[in-house]
Amino acid sequence: MGSGNCEFRPLGFLLGLPFAFLSLFISMAGAIVWMYGVMITVVCTCCPNAPKVIERGHVLMRTPIRVMRWFMETIPC
Repeated sequence: MGSGNCEFRPLGFLLGLPFAFLSLFISMAGAIVWMYGVMITVVCTCCPNAPKVIERGHVLMRTPIRVMRWFMETIPC
């Protein structure tokens, strides 16, 4: 517990919670996009855009985690 060691930032965590909650809706949309991409890959293996759709869905599903990390890194102790 030395000074200058800010591994846990409660203020950033608390301020980021509402935005992380809102980004859960984006995450759900990302899950739908991801499932759509997987279905395209299974049905038509020759579709060149399927991996891009799957990757975009995966990025959208990670949005709440990225939002919380951003708030915790940006807001000081």
